[in-house]
Amino acid sequence: MKNALYITLFILIGGSLGHFGLPWWSLVAVAALAGWLFPLSTPKTFATAFAAGSLLWYGYAFLADTANLGLLSTKVGVLFQGLQSWQLLMVTGFMGGLLAGNGAMTGRLARALFVGEKPKV
Repeated sequence: MKNALYITLFILIGGSLGHFGLPWWSLVAVAALAGWLFPLSTPKTFATAFAAGSLLWYGYAFLADTANLGLLSTKVGVLFQGLQSWQLLMVTGFMGGLLAGNGAMTGRLARALFVGEKPKV
């Protein structure tokens, strides 16, 4: 349970710091490092990182959306066959969760491969 909290905090803080000047895919590297440093079972690692990545990307997308009164998300939603702005924000959060979850799971399985421990399933 403690490692799940550590993974969540590491992804939220590292992803927030990565927001300033690093590319969007830096979340994957941060999550992979979290999965390596704080081992859990593979499904728990994925689920914890998915929740943290979703929260992080949804939060940043929501802040950016409210900063311009939803104008940009409305125009981008029209490009995607009429998605509403809240649906676009949910898709953004989902994508962030997938990226973080897969990154953390990769880090966890890489730890099992290189350290020689058996991954917990």
